[in-house]
Amino acid sequence: LAGEAAVARAHLATLLAQPHAGRPEALTHPGADSLGSTWKHQPAPAVLTASDRASRLGGSNPLRASTDSSSYLSGPLGTDVSDHQGNVNWQNVVAAGDTFVWVKATEGTYYTDTSYFAEQYNGSYDAGMIRGAYHFAIPNNSSGAAQAAFFVANGGGWSPDSHTLPGMLDMESNPYGRMCYGLTPSQMAAWVGSFDAEYRALTGRYPVLYTNASFWDTCAGGSSLDSVDPLDLAAWASSPSPVPSGWAAPTFWQYTNSNSLGYDGDTFLGSFAGLQAFAAGSGSLDPPGPVTSTTTTTTPSSTTSTTLPAGGSGATTTTTTTTTTPSVPPTFTTQDAASFVAGRGGSFTVHASATPSATYSLSGSPPSWLTLDPATGVISGTPPGSDHGPVTVSVVAANQAGEAVQNVVVDVEHSPLVAGWYTLGWAVGQRKAVAWPVAATPAAEVGLTGTLPRGMTSHAVAGRAVIWGGPWGAGTYQLSITATNSLGTTTHRVTLVVRR
Repeated sequence: LAGEAAVARAHLATLLAQPHAGRPEALTHPGADSLGSTWKHQPAPAVLTASDRASRLGGSNPLRASTDSSSYLSGPLGTDVSDHQGNVNWQNVVAAGDTFVWVKATEGTYYTDTSYFAEQYNGSYDAGMIRGAYHFAIPNNSSGAAQAAFFVANGGGWSPDSHTLPGMLDMESNPYGRMCYGLTPSQMAAWVGSFDAEYRALTGRYPVLYTNASFWDTCAGGSSLDSVDPLDLAAWASSPSPVPSGWAAPTFWQYTNSNSLGYDGDTFLGSFAGLQAFAAGSGSLDPPGPVTSTTTTTTPSSTTSTTLPAGGSGATTTTTTTTTTPSVPPTFTTQDAASFVAGRGGSFTVHASATPSATYSLSGSPPSWLTLDPATGVISGTPPGSDHGPVTVSVVAANQAGEAVQNVVVDVEHSPLVAGWYTLGWAVGQRKAVAWPVAATPAAEVGLTGTLPRGMTSHAVAGRAVIWGGPWGAGTYQLSITATNSLGTTTHRVTLVVRR
């Protein structure tokens, strides 16, 4: 755990600089955000009584035949705690029948529970419980990878000791603003994918994902990430349902927010042996991460030049330790838009979390002036002065575990371009309208000056200049259309000839 935390701290500064979707909000109460705290408006939960719990400790389990919520509570029971519970009497928790616990460690990249996390995390372990940490996600505050590194750096790592669960990612309604944090479903899915990839790279495990069907299906659109992360389902009802789109069934179930001790009630939907295997990384739900193997070779003393102690007849021993890290497919963590200026050189960088590192390429028909460094993900080039408007570029990140594609909209900024007539004929009394479209990135301020014949008028907006009406008399008139943005000013002169 200490080694994982050290690596996470080394990653954190770089990851904090990553762009991310959404806008950070005022963070007023991180200490109050606990597992399911934004869903307290749900219907009254099912409650497992103290006598029900006590019946579990003797080996027989009368709850298995029950037809109510207890029928799902035949596996190991647990709970979750945060700053609210303070110092916990873990012997009482164990006596009530709980065998595992989730403990809040972090939120965003700005909050750690410095008051009670150490006691809760270590105290439950010392009492013989299987413990795990959880992270309260704030997806519009920083990238998923940054929050994963912050989590691991502050207690959220994993150890294959059969007593430590992989960390849990708490995905629930925004406690500070809009339900989905201002992210689209694709942006939310990409954020979780970024968290997953970084957590997997640091610990070798995918996190457990805590959510409910309403939030996940609304805010993440039933993303395929559900096939990667074991699910802890928040459903305070008589059964673990409804299940979010994509998961066949949950692995854990938070069935109540008020158990016999007044804490949240959780259960592992399997056997205690299955829970131990899951904690150790040897179960089928989530394969273990970095695997270390040790090879010991013993050589008889008669075949080695090593000098043995006097009278010794032993052997020399050579130990070789090899660590292999499982591959993690790429997940893009960068934004999907970039800007260049026509006639000027520029660049932007794409990045995908992956183990081993991804290589990058362009697919489809990118502009001829764009080049991509396959190792660094730096896209650079000089758009011709005549280029303008957005173009979509497809970037592919690939490693031995798979590939990912991100479409990036490249906008070429340019000084204004005014299109349309230079000499315009009109007839007295003829009523019509003529427009001069203006193309500019960023948008231009448009003006039209000059004297128009009586019976005609004009207006100018960001995208065009227009004259219209029916002139009363013949004559020649000079007009000027000007368009200005931060890159320059364009003047388009027009001669208007009105004939009888």
